[in-house]
Formats: sequence, structure tokens, C-alpha cells
Amino acid sequence: MPLEVRHLPNLKQPEENLFSCGQPSREALEALCKSGCEVIVNLCPPAECGDFDEADCVRQLGLTYHNIPIAGPGDLGPEAVDALDRILQEAAGRPVVIHCASGNRVGALLALHACWKRGTSPEEAIAYGEKSGLTSPGLRDAVLRILKR
Repeated sequence: MPLEVRHLPNLKQPEENLFSCGQPSREALEALCKSGCEVIVNLCPPAECGDFDEADCVRQLGLTYHNIPIAGPGDLGPEAVDALDRILQEAAGRPVVIHCASGNRVGALLALHACWKRGTSPEEAIAYGEKSGLTSPGLRDAVLRILKR
């Protein structure tokens, strides 16, 4: 699915039908819908979302909405990875957009998923995370520590 969406911050496509980005606006969500996106996964905790009711907007557009709140490294654990894995399995073959404020936490969670669910090495997982939006050296180091436990 080619995403024909402008103004999606830090848009990445780590693999077919999987996209990561920063916080989409209402207009970007509408464009995602028109481009064929079917599933939105928001990693922002509710307090981070302000007045915009993304869940309601996404559902009004007829898309599937999920929220896995990741405020920081302390929320990156097996429960979050399991939740993401269930969503990705349910959406198999359908376009999925995962976002947080910048895309950084998306890359972190996808790195853990790559290692724990796909069996990649920690180094390969970090490279996949970087391809998926992991840019913060501090979060990258935290993910490495989690992976090497």
C-alpha cells in the first residue's frame, strides 16, 4: 500500500503493510483512511493526547484503533510486546500504522518485538528499531539494556 499522506512526521515503512510515524493530525488520519490504512496503533498514554480524541476520530473513519500506552522505557516490557504481537497477528496482511509523538517509541517497541517474537539478535533488533523510527540515543541504550537482560 503506498501511503499518499503528507504531513505525517517521521514516516517510515520498515516492511510491507507496516508504517511508523509521529502523531498524525485529524487530516492525516483522514488521508490514511483514503490511502487504505485499516489499523491505527497509538503508543501515546492518554494524558499525552491533549484535547484530540484520536480513538473517536479513528473509529468514525471506520478504522480499527488500539492504544498501547508507552510513556518511556519503563513501559517497554513483555506485556506491551505481547499486545503489539496480537494486534499484528490479527491485522496480518492489512496496512497498520503505529505512532507515538515522534516515532521514537514505535521503533523501540518494534525492536523488542523483533527480538522477542521473531528471534532476531539484539543488534539486528536495534537496527530494525532504527529503521522503524528509533532515533534517541537514550532510548536506544535503554532498549539494548532490556534486550540483554
